[in-house]
Amino acid sequence: MAVTNATHELLRLRLLVAALGERLSKPWWRTQFLTPTGQRYMERVFPRRSLPAGMESATIAARRDHDANVGTRSYHLFRLPPHLEDQLAETVAEHGLDSVELGDGLNEVLENVIQLGSGASLPSGSGPKSLGSVKEVLKPAPLASLAALYAKAAQEGTRIYPYFEAGSDE
Repeated sequence: MAVTNATHELLRLRLLVAALGERLSKPWWRTQFLTPTGQRYMERVFPRRSLPAGMESATIAARRDHDANVGTRSYHLFRLPPHLEDQLAETVAEHGLDSVELGDGLNEVLENVIQLGSGASLPSGSGPKSLGSVKEVLKPAPLASLAALYAKAAQEGTRIYPYFEAGSDE
């Protein structure tokens, strides 16, 4: 299975949005695995894999939150088709997450998400937003749209649930 640059970007976005959701003044999910304190704790429990373990734990919480709002028949950043989830897991196993810098505060994480979403066109409003077919998820425009939507929601203090529709073969 080939690991691509797009897979790295998707993994990076998942990690950053998971961390962003924890650090907001009104958190999107009630975990602390990717905060500085949470990471110090995770390092004691998982000394060699603290960041991947923290990301996986925060992803589970974010997945539940998204599934409750868009349903389980659609895909989203925290639940993708099995072949994409396998690619993400392979990327973590082979390359780790050391190349992703979370920073200590909300502003650093938010700035990274904003940079990933620069130049994307955004639908208006909050709540569930379709970004098209899940077959497009690894393309630059949908990745940028995902990042921009989450950044905008964080800045405005709203909630957004960007999702992808399953293809006929999914």
